[in-house]
Amino acid sequence: PRDFGARAGEFRLHRGVRFYYHSIAFDGLTAFSQRTAANYFVSGDMLVKLRVNRVFSPAALSSSLGARREAYARAGYQEATVTTNRVTWNESTGAVSVEIALREGLPTMVRSVRVQVQGAGDLAAPETTRTLKAGTRYSRLWQQGFAQTLQSEQQLKGFPDTAVEFTPLRRETNATSIQ
Repeated sequence: PRDFGARAGEFRLHRGVRFYYHSIAFDGLTAFSQRTAANYFVSGDMLVKLRVNRVFSPAALSSSLGARREAYARAGYQEATVTTNRVTWNESTGAVSVEIALREGLPTMVRSVRVQVQGAGDLAAPETTRTLKAGTRYSRLWQQGFAQTLQSEQQLKGFPDTAVEFTPLRRETNATSIQ
């Protein structure tokens, strides 16, 4: 780039229209409350609903959709999809209405975990099965936490290089969940 040799500059900004969420509707929402879902798109509840707290941008909408998908995954809804059905805006007032389409699917539950410790020679421990409390939701976050717990147990026993592998043994679907 060329050097810029000006000593002073003057800029004039024309603000234009501020786009804001006028309404957010959810189609297919059952696992979370309307308020919880809306908080992913606009900042928390305020006594007075100001436009400055409900600013809309396409990038922020995309980010909010991704955060909503992640919330479903963490809650055990591995097959959930979150998309927009309709986005309409008024060019003169800046009011934006968004309709979010949700397909939650069934929650994925963990019933039990079979832990198999493989070691060298006589150090191999017997295979154990751990039954978890009813209603434990499966998610990547749960899997990471469980892996860290297993690694910590083995490190305390003197095995610092412990590696954990997960292999689903069986999946069953009933009317309300995947187990």
